[in-house]
Amino acid sequence: MTLVDLSFILFVVIFVFSCYRISFWVLLKSFISFILALFLSALFLNNFLSTLAYFGWTENLYTPLLSFPFLIVVIWGILLSFLMVIFSKNHSDLPRFISIIISAVFGVLIYLLLLLLLVRFVPTQGLSQDIDRSYVYKFVTKIEFATNFKSKYLNSVLKPVVVSKKDMRALDLNFEIINPTVKTDPARELFNLVNKNRVSQGIAPLQRDEELDKLAQSYGYEIIQTRYFSHYTKDGRSPEDRAHAAMVSFDYLGENLALAPNVQTAFQSLMASQEHKENIELSIFKRTGISCIDLGNGEQLFVEEFSN
Repeated sequence: MTLVDLSFILFVVIFVFSCYRISFWVLLKSFISFILALFLSALFLNNFLSTLAYFGWTENLYTPLLSFPFLIVVIWGILLSFLMVIFSKNHSDLPRFISIIISAVFGVLIYLLLLLLLVRFVPTQGLSQDIDRSYVYKFVTKIEFATNFKSKYLNSVLKPVVVSKKDMRALDLNFEIINPTVKTDPARELFNLVNKNRVSQGIAPLQRDEELDKLAQSYGYEIIQTRYFSHYTKDGRSPEDRAHAAMVSFDYLGENLALAPNVQTAFQSLMASQEHKENIELSIFKRTGISCIDLGNGEQLFVEEFSN
């Protein structure tokens, strides 16, 4: 049993203790309103985010996560008020234990929803491991309805994100490329610089990931073959598309590209770009893969892939 399991028990007990004195009919209306609000919020989240963008609110990695609960609370309140007015007749009294049962179910649902939403946003590797080992998380991930709901309705919240999508400048490589060669030492040096910067900012260091290393190297060679330097390939494949094709699992994905004569210059250029700097410093990213390919003409191609 992990801290996640203990927090689940504590949350449900406190929730039941707080709600069991409420009338069963009020609890039932509130529960129905919450279920409806949950689905409506998932359906209208993208429209809400588009409205925010229209008024100048720049979306970042956490905007969907914060907007989703906000919509749930607002819609929940509206629907509950509506049901309370429509069904305002006096109802027969029911035994108190029935209120305890529905409040317990209500509390479990809210906790599991929070767990599904927050599991990818935990700040430390240790807590992430606690979640993966917890009985509660193992149980909820085995429920077909929960996994289907997550993939279908929470996709807008937990969708893959490429943070550098605003910096998609394409560049045709017209210069001569002589015998491109993979260099492990510059890649390792760039990895150390990234982690040194993260630690200085109080952010947990990244772990080197073999799958992401292969993804970075593969795309590096594709850039050289097509002579097209961009986060999107010439045929329009995105970093997400390439990661899925390589069978790399992720919820959030970031990609940095740099063309420079050495590691220090590459790192400085990445840190000078706000979108690429965000990739390097985002606490949600836990893993990285880095490739360095020497082009044989005094330039080196660096590809960084980030994932949670």
